[in-house]
Amino acid sequence: MKKFLKEKLKNKFIFIIILAILSILWIQYLLKPEIDTNTYLVLIKWEVSIDTNILKKEDRKKLEIWNIIITKKDSACIIEWWDWSLTRLWENSKVEIQELNIKKDLSKINLQFKLINWKTWSNVVSYLWEESYFKQNFEDIEAAVRWTVFDVNLNNDYVYVANHEVAVKKDNKTKIISENNAFSISQFSFIKIEEFIKNVVDKEWLEENAKLDNKFLNNLKKDLSEKIDLENIDEILNKNKTYKELLSEYQKLNFISASDSELFEIKNRLKNKLIEIAPDKEKQNLIKYSIYDLKDALNLDTIDSKTKETIKNITKLVWNNSWDLEKILWKKYSEFENILDKLDIKNTANKIKDKTIKGANSFFDKIINIFK
Repeated sequence: MKKFLKEKLKNKFIFIIILAILSILWIQYLLKPEIDTNTYLVLIKWEVSIDTNILKKEDRKKLEIWNIIITKKDSACIIEWWDWSLTRLWENSKVEIQELNIKKDLSKINLQFKLINWKTWSNVVSYLWEESYFKQNFEDIEAAVRWTVFDVNLNNDYVYVANHEVAVKKDNKTKIISENNAFSISQFSFIKIEEFIKNVVDKEWLEENAKLDNKFLNNLKKDLSEKIDLENIDEILNKNKTYKELLSEYQKLNFISASDSELFEIKNRLKNKLIEIAPDKEKQNLIKYSIYDLKDALNLDTIDSKTKETIKNITKLVWNNSWDLEKILWKKYSEFENILDKLDIKNTANKIKDKTIKGANSFFDKIINIFK
């Protein structure tokens, strides 16, 4: 009987311990702050209207689909997209919010808005792929971007890409605007960069946004520790995470450039792992982002020993996935190849392709040799 009671008490005690642990875990879950997946408008100067509401300085208002935002004279505001990207509006601008669809783990990002009047500057920091996008519409043109900094100015009639590239589409025509290039909205054609710098660009707007972007990226870096456990990155990499789970971690570091060698090394390791487990259709996109990284690193004003190591590591990543690199490079020539096909001179197309790939291989060979 005593043995029975003792056993019963023991089981009861174990049950109480388990219940207590579950209660603590439940309380922690309830107390854990919910992820805010909303997009906000933040007023930084004078006043702005959202539909019939007027915002005063430093007000922060949650945005909804079909909201119309209008800035007054001498006003300025920022759209803080939930994926940490931003869009700035200066005075006399008008935009309409058209799509705000982002999953909490950033596995899907669908953001879209329309510029109706004046100008916007956008800094898109997320990694975007086939099912995700950031789009801006204006004057019957759709601009789709991938980790890009760009300026749309209706008053001066141009799109300017400060970093990486933007695809603009009108009717059935699509053109790619690469870094440090400008494009006429009304003519749907490129502007000679000399002409743009001399007579078209809004220099004050360009310089001000460059300063603000630098501050913006520094603030993102300060918040990193709240988003990802940087000290336990090995644990994150060694856990048997799915592509979707690992992508969610990588998103928090996508904006990091080679100038921050320590953080960039973590970003590069995550990307290596992502490429390893990525579906085939995503591998090329990840490699393309690595090419952006390499270009940014090579354009740095100062290249110290840490940066050299960073360049070497990016190059190795791209080089080790040379098959996907070839696909990316040849896509640039696919339109030209179609023309050659019609002229029945496919051999010429193949020679161009071979030359392109050999040129790329030579380029990466040289970089590897420099930093051996």
